[in-house]
Amino acid sequence: MDNYAILLATYNGAEYIEEMLDSVDKQTRGDFTVYIHDDGSTDNTMDIIRNHIKDKSNYKIMEFKSKPGAKYNFMEMLRRVDAKYYMFADQDDVWFEDKVEKLILKMSEAERDGEDVPLLVHHDMMVVDDNLNAISASFIRYLGRDINRNSLNQLLIDNTAAGTTMLINRALRDKAILINNVDDVPMHDHWLMCVAATTGKIYVIDEPLIFYRQHKSNVMGADTESKVGKVLRNAKDVVTGEFARNKRKFHDTEINLARQLMYVPGVDIKTRKFLVDLINIRDRSKYKRIKFYRDNGLDRNE
Repeated sequence: MDNYAILLATYNGAEYIEEMLDSVDKQTRGDFTVYIHDDGSTDNTMDIIRNHIKDKSNYKIMEFKSKPGAKYNFMEMLRRVDAKYYMFADQDDVWFEDKVEKLILKMSEAERDGEDVPLLVHHDMMVVDDNLNAISASFIRYLGRDINRNSLNQLLIDNTAAGTTMLINRALRDKAILINNVDDVPMHDHWLMCVAATTGKIYVIDEPLIFYRQHKSNVMGADTESKVGKVLRNAKDVVTGEFARNKRKFHDTEINLARQLMYVPGVDIKTRKFLVDLINIRDRSKYKRIKFYRDNGLDRNE
């Protein structure tokens, strides 16, 4: 069993993967193994990777088939890799040299609660353009979010942490891989945050520890929208019917996450009742649905 495992999922990442791997090699704390799985790249991503790691013993390429998409890739890697702690890496970011060291230090502080407690530590990111020119010193604040917004009710609405910012312990991993249907969750990181909020604890490092590239190929972008733009968009969507469809999709996400959390052991009785009520919310009258969402902080202005 590895002590620290970094899971790197790749797909057509030839443009940036070398720089990303260089930043991992430069970490001030290097006692980790990097596991790489490619999702069927059609460019020379894997040629670059194999050339980069040919003389490095702490890199391993994984061979398996999974459904296409980052969340399936990461969740399958999480199931297959045996380690005490797990981190996640995106192919186009650049890590600060002390990222791993600071995550491990924070996890050590968190483990005062005990290693059997599911724990997740995450940090902020610096938003940059393709050439690493700064756009914002804080990804979280750039999106108008609160990095400490980590209760289950809040996370069902909106995830505050990207997978590439996380360190999780084995106890959280063991619960997270019990998911019944990965299709039901938006992304692996959103799922991990919800499991941690439901059965364990979340800790925050409120500083950026990676350069997060904002470019057209990002799976998770950092685009923002002004308040005026949001009002105009909503007005247009009401007329076209898109607002109602988006609202339903938004609530579908909450319900699907709740459904999968029911498979996780260690959920207390009060939370389990809340999840059941959310799963069955559409059996209620419109008035009772609105009241439930408001009472539980499960709605937002879109």
